[in-house]
Amino acid sequence: MQLAVAARSREDVRAALRDLPLGWNDMPDGLQTAVRSAGRMAARGVLFLAIAGVWFVFSMVLLLAFTIALIVDGPSLVEVVAFPLAWLLGTYGLLRLWLRDGRRA
Repeated sequence: MQLAVAARSREDVRAALRDLPLGWNDMPDGLQTAVRSAGRMAARGVLFLAIAGVWFVFSMVLLLAFTIALIVDGPSLVEVVAFPLAWLLGTYGLLRLWLRDGRRA
């Protein structure tokens, strides 16, 4: 318990809580492992849906802005290069967020 109180980061808290009794220790270890795994998988699925939703909205807003810019000004080199580049950078950033969080899970 002292370790949990002295924790300074999430990793410290996880390490401290991992050693505490779960309250359902009479279950087989395989079942406890399966429940923990299912919980992590569910949390990962929710994170995926959130990131996918942000990516979809970002992509649609960028597509709308690109379409309006093409209609108003006609195609220019700046627009034809800048909008796809902005989409690639945004997509890359969200992909990095997904991959970074996956290593922590």
